[in-house]
Amino acid sequence: MKKRKWLSLLLAVMMLVSAVPFFPVTADAADGTVEVSTWEELKRALEYTTNCSVVKVVKDIETKALNGHTGLHQDNIIFMSMAMDKVLDLNGHTVNAYAKYYSEVAQGYLINICDKDARLTIRDSVGGGALIGEFNQEFYYEFINVSKGTLVMESGTVKMLCPSKDDQYLKCAIGVSGTAVFNGGEVLTQVTSPGGEKEERYLSRRLQAIRGEAGGSVTINGGTFDRVVLHSAPTPENRGKYELVVNGGFFRQSIALILVGDVYASNFDHLPMQINDAYFMR
Repeated sequence: MKKRKWLSLLLAVMMLVSAVPFFPVTADAADGTVEVSTWEELKRALEYTTNCSVVKVVKDIETKALNGHTGLHQDNIIFMSMAMDKVLDLNGHTVNAYAKYYSEVAQGYLINICDKDARLTIRDSVGGGALIGEFNQEFYYEFINVSKGTLVMESGTVKMLCPSKDDQYLKCAIGVSGTAVFNGGEVLTQVTSPGGEKEERYLSRRLQAIRGEAGGSVTINGGTFDRVVLHSAPTPENRGKYELVVNGGFFRQSIALILVGDVYASNFDHLPMQINDAYFMR
């Protein structure tokens, strides 16, 4: 009799528990946001040691005074070298990444996405925000290098500033060997004259806003861009695969394919780039 009573009580408790709705525990959105106001804070927030989903810039960041007024050095470079998915919200502010000497940033880049499962999204939730890479010396530079992983740009501005004598070294604001998707924003290149004044544009083919590499994937759906270049060639391996696809956007300069490697006429039944829609502003 007691056994039946206990079974009846247990059944009643189970029915009561099943009738109560289950609400999963969710973290507050603020728990996934880290606010930064210096380059060092930005570097830490974008690396794998900081667990966050959004990195929000809350103050203009200037780096010229770092390291004895020589700007960023090797140990200041941002590496996204582990699996992560983060959003950089410029929040209406300017981040100026300055390098005075090439020898101090020998890789030639200041931000490197270098893990296949690393993903960075750049956006500007307020408007007027910019991520600027400023280089003082003549040499080969890529401000943001997507060697692996994925870069997504939704809004804001990425700009590269460099000296005007660029007749020897290639320079680009964003270099892509991995994957990059541009849905909005601006990617621009700008030069400084010998006197230091900023000039609006420079038409040299060695100064590139986006540089796509063979084997990578660049998709442009919208935004405003200076010169966009794909360094590749038609091969049997990339037949049916597009390494640069343009579905829209405004272009202040050209979209070009620069042939590299062994090029055979028999492979020219296809190209590794496709332009579906583009508006040229010149």
